Amino acid sequence: ESNGRLYFADSLLIPKLSNRKTKVKPVSEKDLNEILEVEKTLGNEAEEKALVFECHRLKSHNIIKEPMRISVLDSTAGFDIASYNDSSDVKPTRFIEVKSVDNSNKFFISENEISKSKLYGNQYFLYLYNREKKSFVIIQNPYQNVFNNEKWKLQSKLFECKKVA
Repeated sequence: ESNGRLYFADSLLIPKLSNRKTKVKPVSEKDLNEILEVEKTLGNEAEEKALVFECHRLKSHNIIKEPMRISVLDSTAGFDIASYNDSSDVKPTRFIEVKSVDNSNKFFISENEISKSKLYGNQYFLYLYNREKKSFVIIQNPYQNVFNNEKWKLQSKLFECKKVA
């Protein structure tokens, strides 16, 4: 009896699933690469739209500064766009993480992005670009308003494992 666990059939080392309770289908390497490519394209599209949106926001507040798309320079920054909150700002004071979402508003976020949202607090913004509505939901201080808010469900999907000593 497998109790829904992965086991190997015969001696062929082909994984078979039994009594599966989740609706996750097996994904081939080719399919995974296609999915990742689509996600990358959607992410880039959302970042480009956020950059345009941010340019309009700055102009509408008479802030004569240009936002910078940091993600193309440093994918480890913990945010995608650096911008400004005031025309007197000498350096960026608005740090924007962009996520492409559908109507479910489900997204994935890294530990680094969560850490930066905690560090920057009210200067950190989450721009959720809804591809279906073609609009943004903007969340200031997601560390407080998403990650520590019971209206949002956080679920771990990935764990880092390493052998110690």
